[in-house]
Amino acid sequence: MDLKLRGPIPLYGNYLVVFDFNDLYKNETIFILGNGPGLLKVDNFDNLITIGTNCSWLHCPSTIYMTGHMSHLLMHNEYGKSEHCIYQGPYEPLEKRDIVDSYVITDRNIVSDSLPKPITEQTNFSGAENIAFAATHLAYILGASRIVYVGIDCLTPKHFYSDNSYKNRLVQICEELQNKHANKLEIVSDIQDFIECNIEQKGWEGHQISYLESPLHYLSTLKSYHRILQDNNVDVICLDDGICTEAGIPKERAEYVRQFN
Repeated sequence: MDLKLRGPIPLYGNYLVVFDFNDLYKNETIFILGNGPGLLKVDNFDNLITIGTNCSWLHCPSTIYMTGHMSHLLMHNEYGKSEHCIYQGPYEPLEKRDIVDSYVITDRNIVSDSLPKPITEQTNFSGAENIAFAATHLAYILGASRIVYVGIDCLTPKHFYSDNSYKNRLVQICEELQNKHANKLEIVSDIQDFIECNIEQKGWEGHQISYLESPLHYLSTLKSYHRILQDNNVDVICLDDGICTEAGIPKERAEYVRQFN
């Protein structure tokens, strides 16, 4: 993918203007990879166009990787293998080497019920408050004719890495990064928050979360996105029950992916 870098952000090198993405994958199927247990339903995304989010890189590389968290960015850039990385979070605590080869988007971080396309200097890009929504907007901007959600459910606090060997690997990675950035309290604290909330799941014991316990605009926003995509002849499919099916998105079995390999 040939992307034109623009910049610089002071001290941090180049950044990517979002409208450089317009129609780079026109009429293609794009898979959005979440972090729910359903991601493990599919082992092979080879030769597919994928947008990975947060920790999805641990299960499989992706064409484009997106996150809004410092801890996720550092983990991905140190250990991930995605072709391109988009970061929508704060970059002040980071050094240039921490975000090298990442496309930093800091000026258009707004969640709305619209999906402006094409993106221009006057339009907003969906923010990383819900990374699946940002990935949806990106897939639409890229020109997808079909978007497939994998591992996005919002029904449980568990992730695909909660109860398997991925969990041990993540703990090791977090410890290594905390040691590497020991002199930067904000980075160490962000990684610790990730450990406690996502790996140890403190406070979640015996609790079953649902999309209705998330801000109500999440469900409303996804419904709006689905309508906009349908109106613009973009098919939307999901592989998991949860917020996607509640928003009216049709569900397919995991085997659905094989036809695209």
